Amino acid sequence: MLALIGRTEIEISDDFSAQTPAVRNCRIEALDGSGATHVAHRRLAAAEIGQGPSDAELEAKFHRLAAALPRAEREALVDALWRLDALDDVGRLVDRLAL
Repeated sequence: MLALIGRTEIEISDDFSAQTPAVRNCRIEALDGSGATHVAHRRLAAAEIGQGPSDAELEAKFHRLAAALPRAEREALVDALWRLDALDDVGRLVDRLAL
């Protein structure tokens, strides 16, 4: 990981800076071992940032990040998390998080 960080360069884009705070840009460019360049660019307007991700986007991200868990366990955990403020006892939720 430290080797990757050591090969990382951060550049401030005057164009992106001029668009802030109305628009936030994040552009990542990576060069792979074969010399091919891969680019990802995310542009968010202030309203999108203020609104935040949708419930569906949050759930999809959770499922991607917790893919090692069986689908049924992930679904039960998501259900419990969405009802967190209505739970009488968070003990069952904590039990679900135990590895």
